[in-house]
Amino acid sequence: MIVNIQAIMKPWKSLNKVLVFGLAAVCFSSCNEDFPNLLKGYPSDIAADAGKAKVLMIVVDGLRGQAIQDIEPATLKQLHRRSMYTFGGLADTSKIAMTNETGWANLLTGVEPAKHGVKANDLGTANLGAYPTIFGRLKTQNTGLKSVAFTSNADLSTHLTKDADKKQSFAGDDNATLSGALAEIQTGDMDLMMVQFGDVEKAGKTATYESDDPVYSAAVREADVKIGKLVDAVKKRSTYGQENWLVIVTSNKGGKIESSVVDNTVYGDHSRNTYTLFYSPKFAERIIARPNSQQIPFIGNAVRFTYGNPPVNAILDDASKFNFGTDKDFTINLLLKCTNPGGGWNYPIFFAKRVAGFSGNGWNFFGESQNGNTVWGFNSSMGGQVFGKPINDGNWHIITIVVSRSGATDVIKGFTDGKFDMEVTAGSGNADNAAPLAIGKWNGNANESADWSIANVQIYNTAFTNQEVAEHAGITHIDNTHAKYNNLMGYWPGYTDVNTGMLKEKTGRAGDMRLTGPYSWVSFSDVASYLKPPISYAFYRSVPNSIDVPFIIYQWMGVITPKEWALDGKSWTPTFIDIRD
Repeated sequence: MIVNIQAIMKPWKSLNKVLVFGLAAVCFSSCNEDFPNLLKGYPSDIAADAGKAKVLMIVVDGLRGQAIQDIEPATLKQLHRRSMYTFGGLADTSKIAMTNETGWANLLTGVEPAKHGVKANDLGTANLGAYPTIFGRLKTQNTGLKSVAFTSNADLSTHLTKDADKKQSFAGDDNATLSGALAEIQTGDMDLMMVQFGDVEKAGKTATYESDDPVYSAAVREADVKIGKLVDAVKKRSTYGQENWLVIVTSNKGGKIESSVVDNTVYGDHSRNTYTLFYSPKFAERIIARPNSQQIPFIGNAVRFTYGNPPVNAILDDASKFNFGTDKDFTINLLLKCTNPGGGWNYPIFFAKRVAGFSGNGWNFFGESQNGNTVWGFNSSMGGQVFGKPINDGNWHIITIVVSRSGATDVIKGFTDGKFDMEVTAGSGNADNAAPLAIGKWNGNANESADWSIANVQIYNTAFTNQEVAEHAGITHIDNTHAKYNNLMGYWPGYTDVNTGMLKEKTGRAGDMRLTGPYSWVSFSDVASYLKPPISYAFYRSVPNSIDVPFIIYQWMGVITPKEWALDGKSWTPTFIDIRD
């Protein structure tokens, strides 16, 4: 036997014509042995398009892709030899809390939550009028294709598989679901069959979703046995030789686990980590790995603030802005990098709303030498000083100050890189003054050694909680999708202001800051685990996602997907094999 492996870049709807010499489709083998060459048994004049396209879709709730990679269950390991698959798929790219219901809706509608509307536990919110399920599409398209759905979950059956030509739910009993599905495969005349199991998700909720958790791993292996029985049942169909089956094994969601790896992307949300496999005897093995999401660079330009004579400053000319009086809450967040890293610098002010130095109404951020390093500090007329961590190591650091003076507890809190440093009691001192908001060296200190790049300056009219600081501090680019965007009083990112002489304010609420002195711009491309630079949607689409499953099913079955359907999914091209003597 000669096996030629080649990538065939053709629409999936023509897969029935892939094999050469007018031969019929290759049959499945047992999951525990290689695939036999059964092509010789067919007459030489058999039609080139023999073999009706059919799909078996197996959904295993709560099955993490990484867990499959770790556990290596026997059936799936064998199926990999003739599959395109990924351990790093995503249920979706949204930031909402992941639920079973959202995962099912992603898989069956082919669109993300912003379209299908299932953003929590209620399938009744599904916008099936605009975005029908696979079953609904097949029914309304008058394709003549028959669909069946056997589910363990009754709610899923009621809402999302209601348009299947035949459906049955088994009250949370995976074994009964398997028995019903096996009987249907043996005698039924379906074109699309969905089988859903819930025991892996139950195990994860009862114990953990960790790969080495004995309860969870046992449930994964039991699901693997069920998958093997379903695939074997397909192979044993009396009409199998005239059918062209695609088997899909996937998960609606993953599950949260403990991890020491810092990943601020959606890939780092283990509840969204899915496993997806597309199997056919016509496929060669192709694994699709997720991209490296722990090393996303923070790229841009920033003003270099030097402290010579004259120094570099960015000044907001309207001095009435950002006077916080005696009882206003606010949060200030900025990014700072020591352009010339080294020893300790005493008291260089780098951001201030104060007439001069360390006295009088207002506030200022500054550096202070401690144990040979420069830490950052915050001094104000509102309370005692707050200090953060060292910032003179040549890395970007996130500096956050939170002032709360409108409630029962008045405090000033400091955070470095999103992590809490210290707090002091806030008093009722007046913060108003006639000084402009300014970045860079300021009156009251003669230190000329400091040298910083400063960017992404944000001022909010609310006091962030510790959790909100952790969630939002590292975001490097803010737009109107940011959770606190409406609280922004001023935002000066500075990344795209090269050679303009200004730091442009992006909300329209404060005004641009005028650059003075011998200012220059520094380009950078840096990686830090606590920074959250923007990531393109394409980065998350480099592996099969749940929304791709319906799209691939439509293509396999030859169903046209017009633009009006507004599907979010895309096609994936497997590597095919030709088998001949």
